[in-house]
Amino acid sequence: MKFERETDDRPKRPRPVLDAAMIRLLMLFGMFFGVIYAMTVAAKPETWERLGFGEVKPKEEVQAKQNMLRTGLAEGEQNEDIQIQPEEPLIRSGNGSNNQDSVKSVSDGPNQEDEQFEVRLLSLEKKIKAVNDDFWRQVYDRLSERNRKQLYSLIRFAENEITADSATIELFQKLTDALKRWRNEYESKLFEHLANFPADKEEEKKAWSEILYQVQAKWRDRSLPALTDRLYDREPAENTAEALGDVRRSVKRQALIRVRDGTSISRTKDAIPWLFTLDEMLHPDVYPPESPTDVSRVELSSQPVSYRGKWVRFRGRVRSAKMWRMQDHELGVEQLYVLFLKPEENSTLPYCVVATQLPEGFPAVERQAVEMDEVVEVTGQFFKVRSYRAQGGWRECPLVMCHEPVWFPKEEVAVKSTVQLPGTPWIIAMVSIIAVLAIGVAVLVYTSTSSPRSGAEAEGEDVATGLERLANDPNVETVSERLGRMDKGDQ
Repeated sequence: MKFERETDDRPKRPRPVLDAAMIRLLMLFGMFFGVIYAMTVAAKPETWERLGFGEVKPKEEVQAKQNMLRTGLAEGEQNEDIQIQPEEPLIRSGNGSNNQDSVKSVSDGPNQEDEQFEVRLLSLEKKIKAVNDDFWRQVYDRLSERNRKQLYSLIRFAENEITADSATIELFQKLTDALKRWRNEYESKLFEHLANFPADKEEEKKAWSEILYQVQAKWRDRSLPALTDRLYDREPAENTAEALGDVRRSVKRQALIRVRDGTSISRTKDAIPWLFTLDEMLHPDVYPPESPTDVSRVELSSQPVSYRGKWVRFRGRVRSAKMWRMQDHELGVEQLYVLFLKPEENSTLPYCVVATQLPEGFPAVERQAVEMDEVVEVTGQFFKVRSYRAQGGWRECPLVMCHEPVWFPKEEVAVKSTVQLPGTPWIIAMVSIIAVLAIGVAVLVYTSTSSPRSGAEAEGEDVATGLERLANDPNVETVSERLGRMDKGDQ
């Protein structure tokens, strides 16, 4: 007896290795990694440069171009007799009109929608500082880079830090004459605004009159003499140092506003604020540090404007250091030290610290970068978020300038067992391995669940195969053979 299997005579098409569902799955993974790669490439500045997008000109460059058109000067030409018309000052009359003279408010709170003028005398010194800063803002905006450098040198000359020849003194005198002329025009504009106050604002008018008279007296009796006494060989007053400190801080604030983040350490446009800050780091006895704020790398990187020019403090490990040689530097600096610190908070991204000197006994630093692992604490002024070239492209990190970091030699550092997070290459490798494994599992599951045969068909085929094997076995007696033997009498 022979059992025959039922067979499907229809021709079976071979199952494709890559069908539509599998192609869609692979495309999904490909798009995922493509987005990650595109984000990485788009973060690099050179990518945009290759695409033809030029660097966006900062506001001060646009203003400088406008000044050249107005004054008829070529780029880089000496602008000793520049004339400025003061912008509309800080105060406004509150009459609700669209007068072009009404621009800003000096109220302690935010401007209201109805633009009503409000003045509080709770902080008179704050109002005076606001008016002075507004004057220096307008002056600094209209000065060329060369004139700004002259203003910085004038402040240093008045502080008796440098000497000057007759030609330089003549330039300084022209600059101070221009400052006096601009200040007179600015104050005239302020009092003109004050005269336009409506009759129902008499109390505010009196309050602002007191502020403006004090502003005027501070300039006439303190700031201007402090800038000009040495120029004209006059004996300095007792409050000259304090007055020069106020002028220096006002001009430095305006210079720091124009610092751009995401640029190199030696950007030309940052030269004036760099000189102000470096001068203070070189002479901590003359410019004592303020109370620092403990910060993290994330805070400095995410809020550079809030911390710019402020004293900050942090701790980390110096992973590399090099000497930065100077030649004919205006401040007489021969060398600076550039340190890259690994933050104490276990971040893989560094700080960049520019120090004027290193602690005694600190490992030797050469012009080529030296790798090391030294714990230091830095107290200095945050300057900007700088860009630098590293393995894999351009990176950014906070730049802090200090006089001298505090060094903790290894024998004084307590050993701490900390969990070190893997670096970026390891993270990328692990993500790639996980992605490959996920694709393999998906392919395996898809293949096993997409068989052309159903479970019932496979089971029936196995039963038919077993029966056929029994039928072909010579040792197995069929029913007809058994009945025939019984008829013959065989038991």
